Amino acid sequence: MRVRTSTGVKSMCEAAIVGLVLSISCEFYQVFSPVRFPTMTDVVTNAIGALAGASIWGRHLARSDKKQ
Repeated sequence: MRVRTSTGVKSMCEAAIVGLVLSISCEFYQVFSPVRFPTMTDVVTNAIGALAGASIWGRHLARSDKKQ
């Protein structure tokens, strides 16, 4: 398994895009579910959450690299 150690803007954008695509696919499933309904708010907040998680992880990696 390959793990990226890059903390740049490109990696954070990639994480946001992956979160966005995953969220859209989950919301698309809800279109066909009789008890659930899709909302754009879910898609946006999931993408923001993926971006925030990537940012936090990037800062953690940067801090751990400085210690070594």
